[in-house]
Amino acid sequence: RLDTCSLAHQRQRLTEEGASAATVKVMTESTLAKTRKRQYKGPQALWIRHCSTNSVDPFNPTAVQLLNFLADGIETKQWSSGTVNNYRSAILNLFPDRLSYWNNPTFRDFFRHLSSNAIKRFTNTPVDIAPVLDHFRTMGPNSDLKPAQLLPKLCWLLSVCGFM
Repeated sequence: RLDTCSLAHQRQRLTEEGASAATVKVMTESTLAKTRKRQYKGPQALWIRHCSTNSVDPFNPTAVQLLNFLADGIETKQWSSGTVNNYRSAILNLFPDRLSYWNNPTFRDFFRHLSSNAIKRFTNTPVDIAPVLDHFRTMGPNSDLKPAQLLPKLCWLLSVCGFM
C-alpha cells in the first residue's frame, strides 16, 4: 500500500511539474529509483504510522510537524545525524513541494544545528616529538647520510608537515 501511495505521489508531483510520460517512466522505473524506493520504504512507513497516530497529513505536514518527528527519533531512538538526514530525504520524497521546507527558516536552522552537533571536537593533546628528534640528531648531519638513511627522516618530516 505504501509503495503504491508513494509512487502515485511521485508521479503526480512530476506530472504537475510538467514532466512527460517518458520522463516519469525513467524517473520511477530506473535502477536508481527502485533502489531509492527500497531504501525509503522503512522511513516512509514509520512517518506515515506516526502521522496516523498524531492526526497529521503525511503528504502535506508543516515543517515543524516533520521536525518534531525527526527530533523525537533523536530523543527516543538515539538516531544519529546521518539517520535523521536519511529519514528527511525519504520523507521529503513523499511531498510535492520539497523546496518550501528548505525555504522555512526553522527547518534550515534545525539541520544547521544538527550538523554542528555531529562534528566531533578533538582536544589538543600535546605530542612529545623529542625522542624522534634525539634519534635524528644521533644519526649525524644529513650530508653524511646514505639515501636509505635519509629517507626515513624525509618521510617523517613530510608526515609532520601534512599533519599540521
